[in-house]
Parts: sequence; structure tokens; C-alpha cells
Amino acid sequence: MGEVLSCTPLVGALKRRFPSSPVFVSVGTATGRQLAEEKLANLVDGIFYAPLDLPFAVRSVVARLKPRVVIVAETEIWPNLFRQVKRSGAGLLMVNARISDQSINSYRRFRFFFSTVLRHTDSILAQSSVDAERLVEIGAPPERVQAAGNLKYDFEPKGTPLATDLREVLERASPQPLIVAGSTREDEEQPLVEAFQKVADRREKALLVLAPRHPQRFDEVAALLERLGVSYRRRSE
Repeated sequence: MGEVLSCTPLVGALKRRFPSSPVFVSVGTATGRQLAEEKLANLVDGIFYAPLDLPFAVRSVVARLKPRVVIVAETEIWPNLFRQVKRSGAGLLMVNARISDQSINSYRRFRFFFSTVLRHTDSILAQSSVDAERLVEIGAPPERVQAAGNLKYDFEPKGTPLATDLREVLERASPQPLIVAGSTREDEEQPLVEAFQKVADRREKALLVLAPRHPQRFDEVAALLERLGVSYRRRSE
């Protein structure tokens, strides 16, 4: 979902720059596809699930679409995809590329593998100078890597109004302060809630809005709140 959101302005810019060229978007998850349908359906010529990175599967998709350019977002480094794209004669570009603090050591250990794959790229646009240095460190050709900024900041906020039920809850609560913990992952909620409880001990009108990143974890997080004795309202119900 994050990649779809970050690439939405890029897709729009491509369609404005090349209005007669078809643009297709591939996704890897059901939630990513749903968001792509919402955000991009009117901009692109097709949305589909990316093939498994197996030679025959990738070869079939490339042969069907006959792309002139393939743009890969963030760290989707797939050896068969990269190889088949270059064999087809298409350009291969990585955008919003990054190597996180948590994964850099793993990438270093397999530099011999990634250096072979990244040689297929024509250009790599990294999120930051640190990401650019790390990409070169794991084998990307230095002359093809540059720091180009984070696409996630290239959007115009639309000021979408709050849903009615959520607005009513907030108006009734009049929270002071209101703390939003968005897109949380496993093992993050408990320390967040425990920290919030300390705030709430001093500020009785404090309110925490907790939004787990993955919907399949909603039950797990609700159970955690029960164990911690926290009163809550579950908007998904």
C-alpha cells in the first residue's frame, strides 16, 4: 500500500508527459490492489498482480505487455524480473530505492548476488544519500545511482473530511492531548500503550488513536488492550 501511495503522483506525471503511452501497474498484495483500484483506475490502462519471480512467469508477462520501460519501486529487487526485462530490450529504472538500517547487514552478506542483479538497471533513484551509498555498497553501479528524494513527499494534501462517526467521537471526547499511533507493527503497540497510560495518569482527557498497519492484526491488538486493562472503542466494529 505504501508503494502504491508513493507512486501515485509519479503515475500521474507519466500520463501527463506521455498521454499516448499505456501505463500498467502491478501490485503484490490484496490491500495494495484495492488501493491501486481506488487511486489509479482512471489513470492507468491496467492493474494486475505481479508474477512470481520465476523465469516462465515473468517471461510471459513481459511478452504480453511488451514494455518500453519498467519502473520498480523501493526494494523490490527480483533477479528474474530484472533479467527478463533487460533481455526484452526495455529500460529498467528503480525509484524511491532504499536499504533500511535493519536490512543492510543482510544485503552486505549477499553482495555477490545483488551486484549481479543490480547491474541490469539503467538508473537507480534513491530516497537519500545514505540509501544511495548503501546501494553502491551492495553492488549497484555507482554511475547509475543518485539520491533523488522520497516520492512519499510528492503529493498535495486534499484535506479529506473525517468520517462522521469518528468526528462525533472526537468532538465528544475533546481530547487533550490527542495522540495518533498510525501504521503500527507487531511488538510496537504494547510499549506505546504503556507509555500512553503514563500520560493518561496525568492528563485524564488524553486519547490514543491506535491504527495497526495490517487489518489481520486487529483482533490481536484488541486482545492486548484487554490484557492491559485499557478501555477502548473499536471502530472496525
